[in-house]
Amino acid sequence: MEINKLIRKRLLVFTSTLLIIVILTITSSYALANNDITKTDIQENTNKLTFKYENSNDLKTGAYPMTKELGLEKAPVNKVIITNKDKKSTDFSLMLYPTDISDRTIKTDKVYYSVNGDTPKILGDSVDYVIYRGNINANDKEKLTIQIWISGERVENEDQGKSLNLDFKVLNY
Repeated sequence: MEINKLIRKRLLVFTSTLLIIVILTITSSYALANNDITKTDIQENTNKLTFKYENSNDLKTGAYPMTKELGLEKAPVNKVIITNKDKKSTDFSLMLYPTDISDRTIKTDKVYYSVNGDTPKILGDSVDYVIYRGNINANDKEKLTIQIWISGERVENEDQGKSLNLDFKVLNY
């Protein structure tokens, strides 16, 4: 008799524990499925801004060192389009960053860039390689012209034979 009571108590505790676990699992799954911040939403949000070159698939830079003035006049123009596929306006940053850094790489403090014909700036002076910040309205595009060249004033003999590979990246926030 005593053993039957003990078995019933254990069976009741086991059943209650199992029921609580099942209820918690179901409610957690429901909450996760109906949450606004799911993994899918985060991935979709990062893909709502797209970036492409208007005339080619490659970044063009000046072939030889130039002064600020000559660079604005002669450096190739990269025409880029940033598209917002979201239903609301969004702020964004355009980064121009080195894809590889080694002892055979020209330092970014010797590279000029100009966005939309503005005053040339040194890439190495930019914060986190951000060269442009803007806002795009919902389902809209922004076209930018970007020129990049090596500074004739800053390049030295030790920079001969070195190269610099750059790429663009668009971040929204």
